[in-house]
Amino acid sequence: MSIIFGFCDESGEYKPDRSDRFNRIVPFYVRGTLLIEAADWKELYNRFNYIKRKYKLPDEEIKWSYLWSIRSHQKNNTKINEKDDYYFLREFEYHQLIDYVEETLAILNMIESSDIILTVTSNNSNCKFGMEHLYEMHIKSLLQRTEYGLNGKTNGFATLFFDPINAKTNEMLRNIYKKIYKSGDFVKEYKHIKDSLNIEYSHHSVGIQMADFICGCFIGYLKGYSRSVEIFNKNIMPNLRMHKKSILGAGIVEIPTNPEIRIKISDIVENNKNKC
Repeated sequence: MSIIFGFCDESGEYKPDRSDRFNRIVPFYVRGTLLIEAADWKELYNRFNYIKRKYKLPDEEIKWSYLWSIRSHQKNNTKINEKDDYYFLREFEYHQLIDYVEETLAILNMIESSDIILTVTSNNSNCKFGMEHLYEMHIKSLLQRTEYGLNGKTNGFATLFFDPINAKTNEMLRNIYKKIYKSGDFVKEYKHIKDSLNIEYSHHSVGIQMADFICGCFIGYLKGYSRSVEIFNKNIMPNLRMHKKSILGAGIVEIPTNPEIRIKISDIVENNKNKC
């Protein structure tokens, strides 16, 4: 039986009522999922930790957002305070940390089963959905594509792990997942996915930490940040889900479906294609 682990995290922010300033600062909300065969998990785990030891990093979770906070401190020559979540990285240069993340994401190219699905909402669209509806659309898109990917594999089976947000939202996510699972949609029956969503602490999970790097890098890619584009092109793009030789609608999915936003994403992909 082919068992698939799916690790999902989020990046960016969304709210129904948004100002122009909010949209400039936070143009996207993204959920990213890394799917790998369970048999490959140990390789991912071992390589991830080997690279962390190679860079002599503390045995603590490093989030993509920490890199940009540290970059800002070092660029502006400001002090990192003890209360900052990334204080434990105060002795490391930003360039060391981004090199570490790049080498970590390169693991994806060594694992044949790596499969990435990114769902993205543009805050510069006319979306006015509440958070519950937004989560439902993102989760539904993920479940559909996970099921499609396993369709035809009689013994294929996937179980999904989400990073926790807070107790109330975690319960909401679980209920949304169960509702979709039971009622179906375009997919009449989810035969290849476990019936319950798993909440997994990111600081305990190499898979969730990889999903965090993927999400953060993707937002940087959409914004055109050169290092994010370089890392994305080398290590994430080759592992995106494809359908009929296209990543759009398969590996990168706009939420909700919007032809104008898809064209904009397509233009970004085309513009970033040869930047390495």
